[in-house]
Amino acid sequence: MLRKNCKAIILLLILVTFLSACGSSAKPDETENITTHSVTIKIDFHSNFIFDKYDVTLTADGNQDLITLKHGKDGEVTVELAEGMHSLSFHKKSDKSINGDDTLDVSSDVAVGYEISCKGDRVEVKRLYANYAEKEEKKQAEVGCTNEDFSGQNYTQVIYQLMKFGFTNINEVIKYDIKDGNYKKGDVELVTIDGKKDYKKGDVFNADVKVIVTYHFPVDEDPSRINEKNN
Repeated sequence: MLRKNCKAIILLLILVTFLSACGSSAKPDETENITTHSVTIKIDFHSNFIFDKYDVTLTADGNQDLITLKHGKDGEVTVELAEGMHSLSFHKKSDKSINGDDTLDVSSDVAVGYEISCKGDRVEVKRLYANYAEKEEKKQAEVGCTNEDFSGQNYTQVIYQLMKFGFTNINEVIKYDIKDGNYKKGDVELVTIDGKKDYKKGDVFNADVKVIVTYHFPVDEDPSRINEKNN
């Protein structure tokens, strides 16, 4: 009877250990793929001479205190915020119900300026500007031919066409394999765009992707062979 109880206890301990290990297994970091931007907030704080002289705290999204300003003192804070819409609340340090709000669209790095002043029942908030950093747009190139269309053309014509399409990273590969008239000098064998050879007319790529033009030249013009003969 005692042995049976011991076995049952051991099995129970093993089960508990297994379940604990499963429950504590690492979860994927959900923040890895979040895009963030730098947000600089400049605040012009108008002071009151006698009444309603209180400090103001700036809070983002209701739970992230960014800065607390002494009454009448200007301030500046820079913070990383996730891309998207964010609520900014300027509120009395000791009473969040006395506040003034604004909603900021964080679509890129931005510098935003505010003018604030304290009232008895609210913080008066005026946005002065929001200067967004310009997003760098990648130039694109549209293919006007298929790989089959390039085949057999002279490489100089093909490279010219690719440049006209807008491609800026064109590389050449020479195959020194022409003998007995099997190809004409400079005939294109293959054009790959961003590693692809099955592109279609009208396909669009970033202009700076790698383009490789492979073409044929005579065997006797191979520099390695010429060097061997000279040696």
